[in-house]
Amino acid sequence: VLFQFGLIILLAPVVSSGSITDERISGTILLLRMTPLKALTVVLGKLKAAFMYVLIFLLSSIPVLLALTYLETEAAYWRIGAWVGTLLLSAVVFIVGGLLASTFMRTTASATAVSYLFAFTLSVGTLAVFLFGARISPDVKAVILMFNPLIAAIQITSDVPFADLPVKLWRNHLLLFGALAALLLFATAIRVRVIFRQRT
Repeated sequence: VLFQFGLIILLAPVVSSGSITDERISGTILLLRMTPLKALTVVLGKLKAAFMYVLIFLLSSIPVLLALTYLETEAAYWRIGAWVGTLLLSAVVFIVGGLLASTFMRTTASATAVSYLFAFTLSVGTLAVFLFGARISPDVKAVILMFNPLIAAIQITSDVPFADLPVKLWRNHLLLFGALAALLLFATAIRVRVIFRQRT
């Protein structure tokens, strides 16, 4: 499970962080401005292109899914669906995060750095709450860990780890990441629209 999410965290930002910066550096952004395409259409196209690339690596999770299917009883098949949902939603959030960084940065290198900082903060930085132990209340700890796809995936896969956290934390994570993906997509579309209106 951690290996699959590690692939997403490593690959999703890098495949999308250069999408807009490359257009601006090469000057093709001017050609896009002259087309009737809307900013949201451009962003969705970039999202689909990056997602298709990441999907190749997502297919590597099929052996893991088959193993989970073999190990689970029929009553626990919901775990597999929830795990796949978490994996796909994490890919979308990190891809769109890279796209948004690409609209603000002037170079692909800086956009990639910001994208990885975003992914690192959500997937590793939020684990810092465990360093505080009992000094942080379980409710505050649960709110922070809702942003972490690794914790949600592990909690879906097994009931033993993180037994002190709320059982439904992974459901809150799915809702939160769904809202975050929509918010990032909306912000990226607005930013691309601003870029289209800029005179260079």
